[in-house]
Amino acid sequence: MVQIYFLSILLNLLGGFGLASETMVERISGFRIFTDFFEGRTTLKIVVGILSFIVGILKLLSSMDVTVAGDLLPALCNIAVGIALTLDYYKDRSETSSSEKLNDFFARNGSFIGIVAVIFGVIHFFIPRVLLL
Repeated sequence: MVQIYFLSILLNLLGGFGLASETMVERISGFRIFTDFFEGRTTLKIVVGILSFIVGILKLLSSMDVTVAGDLLPALCNIAVGIALTLDYYKDRSETSSSEKLNDFFARNGSFIGIVAVIFGVIHFFIPRVLLL
């Protein structure tokens, strides 16, 4: 479906920039716009996180032909971005502790997940039917 394809790319890029904006600003100052965009907008983070997770699941379920290998990595990136953004929101708002291992994993690797999601989003936009992407 073209709609799921477009949403997957959009949410990979938006969620990836949301997760990796601090790391990208250290290297390239032009990415400060993304840091400023996500700064203090916790509702935006949770909406992008939940939508990204749902679109990742739908992308996995809607790939019933040979392109399942071509949609696998972007769909998994959508799911990872969704989990990372949702856990980030939950960690800031909740007073109870959730799984420390899961929080530690996504806290340490959030920037890496964001950069990978941006890369997969850009590649998937330009080369939509490539095998294993």
